[in-house]
Amino acid sequence: MAETYPIRRIQFFNGRILAETAGLILMMIFAYIGAVIPLGNTSMGVSAVELIEPFLSLFAILFCYLGISVFLTFVLPNRSLGATAGNLFLIISFFIDGFAGVNEKLEPFAKFSPFHYFQRANSIVDGMNWEWFIGLVAVGLVGILISMVLFERREIRVSGEGSWQLKLRSADKKA
Repeated sequence: MAETYPIRRIQFFNGRILAETAGLILMMIFAYIGAVIPLGNTSMGVSAVELIEPFLSLFAILFCYLGISVFLTFVLPNRSLGATAGNLFLIISFFIDGFAGVNEKLEPFAKFSPFHYFQRANSIVDGMNWEWFIGLVAVGLVGILISMVLFERREIRVSGEGSWQLKLRSADKKA
């Protein structure tokens, strides 16, 4: 007879988040290596150490969107809608931040876009803005922590489950 070793819900949730975070870190490492290898053959004047900062900024924004997406999968009717909403938020915030440079009327909206705080290669020239970095990571952590609470409350999403229908408490029981 096979023995089973059940894990607690929090361990399952943390394992999933750690796996996704490890995947992000591995992607950043591979991308960094891919950028550092040809760096010696360029005249950019950027060292391998200086190149770390844009990748840290990239990790921060991706982690921010990870937290937002995980949160949306718990508050929307099903996982695929939550993932779609997270991706749509990423795309819209990218365009709002980009168009804010062309249309000044979009500037107030761009401040709510995580892309507004993404430092890109500017961190090499201007130095890393650690407040923005910590802010993006904090938004991701808040999304993950709220999701963890919802998961602990047994808010499990199964594909196709859930709806936005209003449930009438006493009227449904009497009818």
